[in-house]
Amino acid sequence: MDIKATQQLLSILKMAYPNFYKSMSKEDAIETVKLYYDFFGEHQTPVVVQALKNYIRNNVFPPSIAGLNTEIKLLMDKGNTSEELWSKVAKAVGNSLYNSTEEFKKLPIECQRWLGSPKGLKDLGMAEVEVVNTVVRGQFLKTINEIKASEKAQNGMSPELKELISKGVFKTLE
Repeated sequence: MDIKATQQLLSILKMAYPNFYKSMSKEDAIETVKLYYDFFGEHQTPVVVQALKNYIRNNVFPPSIAGLNTEIKLLMDKGNTSEELWSKVAKAVGNSLYNSTEEFKKLPIECQRWLGSPKGLKDLGMAEVEVVNTVVRGQFLKTINEIKASEKAQNGMSPELKELISKGVFKTLE
């Protein structure tokens, strides 16, 4: 999405929520366009516009950045529910005794993080099927949503911030 499309987005917002934007100064409008461009410039214009329309259709108040971002994510969601992710892991487990590295690479990043490594996948392949289908499945379904949320949060970070965190520049909260 370019600056011109971002300006059009703000125009849509002004028409949909006239009372909210009626006292906005020109400087505030320019800063709002810059802010929206910073957050949504990487997305394709039709996706952002459709997300905005979906938001307007269902909300009385204009969207925050987070609100519009949520709508974009709903549009772009590939449908990987916890159960769908487990199905992918279970299939990979079934093929992991001799092909654990290849099977591991095929899995979504959330599943890879949960397993830790191809060895984790291979270890599950050597475990009893009943244990994998009950105990391990339960553990997976209980924890995968936290991993998905963490992955989403990390996807929103700049490459520079990711690098600083990986270097341990920031202290973790105890």
